[in-house]
Amino acid sequence: MSRRRIIYGALLILGIGAVAWLWPESTVHWMQRVSSVRFPWGTTDVSTTGNHEFYVSVHATLPQDTIQTFVKEYGFVVISDLERQMGDIELDGFESRLADIPRDGDLVAHSARTKEHRWTYILERKTGGIWGTVFFPDMAGDPP
Repeated sequence: MSRRRIIYGALLILGIGAVAWLWPESTVHWMQRVSSVRFPWGTTDVSTTGNHEFYVSVHATLPQDTIQTFVKEYGFVVISDLERQMGDIELDGFESRLADIPRDGDLVAHSARTKEHRWTYILERKTGGIWGTVFFPDMAGDPP
């Protein structure tokens, strides 16, 4: 192998690494990383909204054959206080068809927090529709 090929190969690898490192992370991937709630393969109808200063929200539709495993894996529970849980989901900015969580649906929820973020997901088990919001620390750095 010539010296020139080795240099070009090294530069190519460094270039690819730099692009990967600088490539921005999508909102959905960020939400999944922060909350550790990963949507299953085949999730559709993904839409995000939010001001990216206080919160970001997602709506998606999970494949029917993954719902039971998803609920069990992430500890979703039947909602006991629907109004409080609904208050944790920011729906402003979604298309009207995505901004309505059916109050009479078969709803389960998952909420948790870290030192820096707080999140809530609500899943309608019949349709696979899931809504979630991740809250950021405030401007002073205080947790949500």
